[in-house]
Formats: sequence, structure tokens, C-alpha cells
Amino acid sequence: MTFPILGGNSAVSAGYSIDNSLRFNDDDDARLTRTMATGTSRRIFTFSTWLKRGNLGSFQYVFANSPQSSFDAVRINSDDTLDIRFNDNAFTVRTNRVYRDVSAWYHIVVVVDTTQSTASDRVKIYTNGSLETSLAGTTYPTQNYDTSFGVSGQEYQVSTNTWNDDQAFDGYLAETHFIDGTAKAPTDFGEFDSTSGIWKPKDYDGSYGSNGFKLDFSNSSNFGEDFSGNDNDFTATNLASTDQTTDTPTNNFCTLNSTRGAIGSNGNNGTLQEGNLKFNNPDQSVFYQTEGTIFPTSGKWYWEVFYVSSGNDGGVLGIQRSGLDIGAYPGKTANGYGYDSYGSGLKIHNNSSSSYGSSYGANDIIGVALDLDNGTLSFYKNNSSQGQAFSGIDSSLGWGFSYGTGYLNTIVVNFGQDSSFAGNKTAQNNSDANGYGDFYYAPPSGYLALCTQNLATALSPTIDDGSQYFNSILYTGDGNSGGARNITGVGFQPDWTWIKERNSTTYHNLFDSNRGAGNVLHSNVSDAEGNYTSYFTSFDSDGFTLENNAGSLNGNGDTYVAWNWKASGSTASNTDGINASTVSANQTAGFSIVKYTRDGNSVTTVGHGLGKTPKVLIEKDRDTSGTNWAFITTAIDGTDDYSFLNTTNAFGATTANAFTTTTFRSSMGANQGDIIAYVFAEIEGYSKMGSYTGNGSTDGTFIYTGFKPAWVMIKRTDSADNWIIFDNKRDSFNGVGKMISANLSNGEYDDPTDNLDFVSNGFKLTTSNARDNASGGTYIYMAIGHTFVDSNGVPNTAR
Repeated sequence: MTFPILGGNSAVSAGYSIDNSLRFNDDDDARLTRTMATGTSRRIFTFSTWLKRGNLGSFQYVFANSPQSSFDAVRINSDDTLDIRFNDNAFTVRTNRVYRDVSAWYHIVVVVDTTQSTASDRVKIYTNGSLETSLAGTTYPTQNYDTSFGVSGQEYQVSTNTWNDDQAFDGYLAETHFIDGTAKAPTDFGEFDSTSGIWKPKDYDGSYGSNGFKLDFSNSSNFGEDFSGNDNDFTATNLASTDQTTDTPTNNFCTLNSTRGAIGSNGNNGTLQEGNLKFNNPDQSVFYQTEGTIFPTSGKWYWEVFYVSSGNDGGVLGIQRSGLDIGAYPGKTANGYGYDSYGSGLKIHNNSSSSYGSSYGANDIIGVALDLDNGTLSFYKNNSSQGQAFSGIDSSLGWGFSYGTGYLNTIVVNFGQDSSFAGNKTAQNNSDANGYGDFYYAPPSGYLALCTQNLATALSPTIDDGSQYFNSILYTGDGNSGGARNITGVGFQPDWTWIKERNSTTYHNLFDSNRGAGNVLHSNVSDAEGNYTSYFTSFDSDGFTLENNAGSLNGNGDTYVAWNWKASGSTASNTDGINASTVSANQTAGFSIVKYTRDGNSVTTVGHGLGKTPKVLIEKDRDTSGTNWAFITTAIDGTDDYSFLNTTNAFGATTANAFTTTTFRSSMGANQGDIIAYVFAEIEGYSKMGSYTGNGSTDGTFIYTGFKPAWVMIKRTDSADNWIIFDNKRDSFNGVGKMISANLSNGEYDDPTDNLDFVSNGFKLTTSNARDNASGGTYIYMAIGHTFVDSNGVPNTAR
């Protein structure tokens, strides 16, 4: 797949582009205010904004009016839900969804029309084009209720309120509209991309009403300028021209990851500010570490780090694999490469240091040039090259910004969105070769800003819409006896369908097109293959067909989830291995279904058809009851480890070199019989298999995948525990708490404390449960999802 070289800060897809955002730092009490005249209507209005969050876990006002005694507001709550409230909380509509994704942009639309006779039609909240229907603590306004919006003399505030200075918004706002007197639809401001299905901005071309406004923050000398044609300009307070950035919903930039945190060796967090670009170490006695939100596997990338201040011994900056070695500076282990500010400027890798470049400290700007195409890392001090620091970096592992310090240091990072370093320097406005970014120094030749427009070119995503290759669907059984039941909505003809009844104890049912519709295996037991040909009769163009009243597939009133994978839709003979096989392979999605008969060789290999090295193999003897489901993976430490899908067993080491680009080594015994295998390879922006270490906290481990997960399976590796599965249909918003165990017949368990969040670039544990986040516990995961940015440069939204 090839991509155009870009010029200017415009979207690849030549669609609607938003060029600027405004950064709000909650510690600054930054705001935009205006006193309004009489409005068009006090009963009908629409508010639309794009926002990217910074700090989490506090009350933050997005839009409000005064006075306090009767204020109306759109507010993020301390539990990270969002609500709109009227008359000082007399009426409140609040989401159950939590907004804890800091790596991408949300689109929020609030539509108010109190003239509606149906209460739920009087206030509607939309997130990324979808109506919020799961609400908590909701009391709708009475019919024909007059809100405070539209009252002459009222002060409108963007980012905060006038009576509580410590509840200001923290993060970025872009393209903010207020439509006075008209109830609009979210499709007036955004649309789903026809290729990837991602919600994206579009140009609003409607009227605004007398008090309406459009703030696009393009005028750095007047951020409150109204572009609606009404001249309803706002006044900026505690905002400087340096708060304008190029991080927008159409070009999402890397920031520091407050979901990951600035983690201290004592378990506490350091402080992130200025739109997650500024890091403060608050305690000289504690070692702190922070990292970015994007960890690419190819391309040439440049960013800058400004040292606002440094302690006597400074810190270490460089790159690291996401989430590893918490509390370690980059370079302390094999998972990082660092440049030390202390002394003569040492370079460090795998806890081994050697001389490299100049020392650096307060008022210095360090440029970082990461070449993942050639596996090298170089540093620049105040635009003076210090030379190549490291070579031989394995780019396939994914590397990104990391910084660690045990001293009272403050740094500001610029990934290309702000060369003023949050106002600490005079912006120099240098862009990269593609015309993106705002750097203090011109990037070295060929190196680019770490933003989604450039990622679309460098990573060359082959899957724009992950739901075309994997999709979960939910359905309710109708108990139909003697008739066909067509289950639709998959979006493609599946080749592997895994069905589990959610509300009661029944076996898992696994069907695939290679074995033939109706031949069933159960992941929770070691039974041989069964015959359900009278129950599961076909794979169809948009799903599958069930017949009769099969209780574990179509029981009357029972609820089900079906996970569906797309292979090739046909089979082919494969002779790449010692053992011949019949393969249905989808190389684009990194998934194949392999059927073979185990021969008499003590060790045998089997062709998988993927054309690249797999990371996970799941296989089962179809003929013999009592044989376990083998699960083989290299995702833990790069060597082969195994457990059994139908048990709670911990993982153990097995014979090395199970996987090649063409074959896998069979885990089944000689002459064992007919075998089925499901084989998975990683695909950039779609699937990832890896490992992580738990921290035993509700502020749990963050796992970077590089895409928004749709399905995640987790298993503890160092001790016995269940295999647990989450998906984006049973929990359509964060937090995610509905679990199904692959090795148990139990129904779905809904954890009332939730378990994790799916976010735009990975998932975040929000539990201290041993099953997925014990302190020091080690875990394996499989994740499948939806690209962080599609091949046309459309960034995915925050979840």
C-alpha cells in the first residue's frame, strides 16, 4: 500500500480539516467568557465540541453560565462521567460512560429541547456520533422548562465557571459550536468515514441563532473570536498565544500518557500538566518515569524535550517499550535506551553506560531522532548533533518516548504540537518535510512529527476497519423449534464463530468452516468434536443460521454473544510442513484455520499459510476425548510457552522454534488423529499478542496495543487462574466489566467495580483483582481491534 507525501497541515483524505486547538491547563484557571444578550430560545439549543483530555479524576467544566444560584453547565465529573445540569443541579442527565481516554479526541454533542413531550427527548448527549442511552442519576427537565441559556446578561463560560476556580477543564478543545434556538443532530457536525467507519469532523453550514457562536481558535491573538457571523466574541483569561496547538481531531499528536501515569518507585504518580506535555517530579527521594501515547514500529520520528529545570543529577531521557520496567529510567534494562544528563552525558542500555555526548540541564533543548527503519537512535543538544547513540534496535517491538528521574526535574515535551514548550520558549514554527508539526529546531532530514497524519504514511495500515475481519454480535434466543433462525449483523461471512450463552451455565460452542458448519468443539472441556449439524447449519454472508431449539445456541429468552473471525472463505492444500494440511488463511488479518491429521513422526511441522511468523497457536485433537486445548505462544518472552485453554494451568516452557513464516510445530502426539488449529500473527493496527506485569492497584497497568481494542483475552501466566474475555459489544463504553471465562461453562460475570478500559491505543486495568492485575503477577493477552489511524489519515476517536 502506498501513500502520498503530504504538504501543509491538511488531512490526507482531502476531507474537512481542523487546523488548531486550544490548550487549557486546569492550574491556570484558563477560560473564555462572554456576557450574552437575549437569546433566540431558552428551551432549545445545541452545544458541540471536540475535546482531548489531560488530567483525569476531577470536576471539570466544559461549558457553563452564571449565576451560581441557577447555573446550567456541561461538566465532566470526578468519576470521569459527563453530564448536563440545570438550575444548580435541579435537573441532571449524566452518562454511565466514563471519559478516561487521553490519547485521542472525543466529539461531544448536547441537544436540549424542553418542548418535547417525551422526557428523554428533552436532553440528549451524543459521544462520537452515538446517543448515550445508558444514564445514571438522571432527572429530566420538566416540559417547556426555561434554561438559563438565553437570558440577557448571563455570562457564558468555556472551560470553567465563575464561582469555582478549581474546576477548570484540563486538556484541549477544538471547533466549539453553540446553536441558539435549534436542536441539531450530531451529523450536522460529524460523520462516519466511508472507509474505516471512524467518526470524524465535518463542516457545519447551518444557522446559529442570535446567541450562537463558533470558536475555532485559529486567531492566536484573539482566541475568543466568533466565526459564526454573529460576532459573539469571547474574552480570553489566563490564555496566551502559546496555548494554540496543532493537535486536532484531524491530526492527533503524541502526548505524555496520564493513563499510564508518571509512575514513582513508591507507587505514587508525578504531575503532568499543560495538556500532558509537562512533567514535574515532585519528590527528589523517589524515582519517577513517564512515557508517550504512541509507540511506532517503523518510520523516522523526531521530538524535542526542553529542560525547564533540573536537579543536581538531572534525569535520563530516551525510548522504551511501553509499560515495561515501571520505576526504571530508559536504559536501565534491555527494554530501553537512554541519554543521561548527569556528568559527561552518558548513554545507557541494559544497565550498561558509556561515554557519549555533552551533559545537559536547565534551559537546554534535547532533540531525539528515532529511526525505526534502520534501528538507530540519535540525540541533539540545542540543535548540535551528539552523534548516533545506539544501533541494532529491534523496531518490530515498538518504541516510544520515555523519561525517568529521581530528582526535582521539570521537562516539557514537544512532539510537534508546540515549539514554545508551553510558553517557556519563543516558538520557532519549524515543520517536518510533510509540512506537519511546530518544532523549535528543524527536524533532521527525513524525520517526522509523531502525529496521525504521518503515522498513516509510515505504518501503512492494511486494515482500515477491523470490524470487517472480526466482529462480536449479541442476540437473544427465540426458542424456535423446527425453523431457521438467521443471526445477522456480523458484516461478513465468518469462518470461525465462537458462541457463549451469557445468562446461564452452558458450554462454549466453537464452529469453523474448515471442519464444516455444525461440527462443534467446546473450549471449556477436553471433549472430542460433537455433531450440532441440526442446530448450526450454515455460515452466511452476514452471519450464520441456527435451526431448532438448541438451548446452548437459541434458548428462548436466553442472551448470547458470538465472536466471529474471517479467514479466506475457502480452503487450500498446504504442503509447507512435514504434515500436509488444509488451510483457510487470511494473511491480511493474520489468522488461519488449519486442519490436519497427525502422522507418526515424533516431531512434525504443519503449514499455516500466513506468510509471516505467528505468535499464538491454539489447537485441539478432534477425535479423542480427554485431550486438552493446547495454547502455544511466543508473546511472553519471545520463546515458546504453553498452557491449556480449557484449564487454569500456569504457563510453562516448551520446545523452542515452534513458529516460522510458513509452519508451526504440532503440539499433538504422534498418530493422535484429526487436529484443528487456529493460528494468529500480529497485524499492525489490528491485532497484538503480548504480556504485562500487574501492579495490584485500581490505577492499574496500562497495556499499549496501538489500536482501540474490540476483543481482549487475558490469562495469568505465573499461577493458576481463568482465561477471561472482554469485548466492545457487551460493554459498549468504558468501564468494561463483563467477563466470560473461556475455560468455564459459567455464565457472564459482570464485575460491579469494572475491570478495565478500552482506549484508543490500548487498554488500562482498573482493578486490583488477581485474575488480571495482581501486584507482580505476569499475564498474557490477545487483543483485536480497530486502527489508531486509517490509511487515509483519519484518527480514531477516544473511547
